[in-house]
Amino acid sequence: MKRSKRSKRPIPWFKILTFNKQKLNNIENPQGFKNNGNEQTLDNTEEIKTCGNYKVAVDSFCYAEHKVISKYFLSHFHADHYMGLTKNLSNCIYSKGLIYCTGITKKLIIAKFNITEPERIISVPFYKKFEIYPNLIFTFLPANHCPGSAIIVFEYYHGSNLAQVYRVLHTGDFRANKKLLQYLMEKFNSFEKVYLDTTYLNPNFFFPDQELVVKECGDFVDKVVNCNLFSNEIQQKKITDFTLVSYPLLKPESQVKKNYLVVIGSYTIGKERLAIEICKRIGSKLYVNPYKRKILKTFIDDCEFKGNVDNFKLELSTDPFNCQVHLIPMQILNYHELMKYYKSYESTFEKLIAFHPTGWNFGNKFKQIDPTSSLKEILNKTITQKVSFGIEHFRKQFNSNRVIQLYKIPYSEHSSFRELTFFSILLNIRKIIPTVNLHNDQTIREMDQWIKEWKIIHKSFIYSIDDF
Repeated sequence: MKRSKRSKRPIPWFKILTFNKQKLNNIENPQGFKNNGNEQTLDNTEEIKTCGNYKVAVDSFCYAEHKVISKYFLSHFHADHYMGLTKNLSNCIYSKGLIYCTGITKKLIIAKFNITEPERIISVPFYKKFEIYPNLIFTFLPANHCPGSAIIVFEYYHGSNLAQVYRVLHTGDFRANKKLLQYLMEKFNSFEKVYLDTTYLNPNFFFPDQELVVKECGDFVDKVVNCNLFSNEIQQKKITDFTLVSYPLLKPESQVKKNYLVVIGSYTIGKERLAIEICKRIGSKLYVNPYKRKILKTFIDDCEFKGNVDNFKLELSTDPFNCQVHLIPMQILNYHELMKYYKSYESTFEKLIAFHPTGWNFGNKFKQIDPTSSLKEILNKTITQKVSFGIEHFRKQFNSNRVIQLYKIPYSEHSSFRELTFFSILLNIRKIIPTVNLHNDQTIREMDQWIKEWKIIHKSFIYSIDDF
């Protein structure tokens, strides 16, 4: 007797975006929506007729086939988002359905799955408006998450002479920054809904700007490798901000070697920006294992990727002994595995510096929250205080006599609580829909409280993009 296949769950509601042809009555005009003169915002006194009944799905490939949806979007190429994709696309989406993604993401899908019908994957450049149904247009914008990642702006034009627009934003996974926020504020008037990456929607996750962390890590490695920074110092301070485990001391010098091997933890894709900055600063090629190299080669020369790393020409090498910078799997970033890794190269390198880039381990490390503070007080402090990050964070841990040093650095590819706050108070948003941390009612209630506070601050108009 054959065992029946396990039935797939339906697509969750928060992964389906609906643009309804039914009459939209009594839609509130969100407080603070501004009319730029080129379009009409939704009005609570006018009956609006739209022009279609469309549904699209975002990052929804491991669920049961939907009877209506034939347009699917993949925001980026991380396993928890493309999960369910197979060589035969008909196994994971509607038999005639299409997948929309960026050029880099399409290359990665095809490379990994050897897709039999690549024509069903439609790549669209960043910033280009693309119509998928009559009057339903989307635009990809850089999500600052991993190579090829995008946030998606949907615009549904309707009403008399298509003068009205119903606009929805899906962030996928993203790291908000000033450039992205400015673009959204300048180019788009308002959003009916925002499906928000709420990975760090908690005031404990308060860490420095990503650009600052990348720059300071590059400065640190440059000064250690090229200028022997801290070489005459004996580190005796207690470790406070970072984790540094105790490693064996270096044996007396017996031969001349290259001084440092620098390793950075990475996923299948992600964290490349940090490795590229370090390669650029010390003039090194980059070594990755054969699987990772195959992935990187699919997009390393893509203009989308180079544009995000200042058009730096990254060179990959198959010779690990000739590269001072290695990208390694995250799971190697512990004492036992790092020592095994270093043993393979100790004939060439004197010491090893390892970077563990993550946001998860920095909850409340840079900011102490008074438990008696109100939500309003916490938000005001969050908005007005920026986190510093510099060479002193490394000086506290550095010991030039150690063979291996492991630094957990506050580098994340998800938005911090402060960045989520600015994103939500500066944009005109009628409804924010969390997409992460929906595992229990308490967490949902807490997120809802922050969202309500954001709306109150938004109405006050007391902050601007200059405060970001």
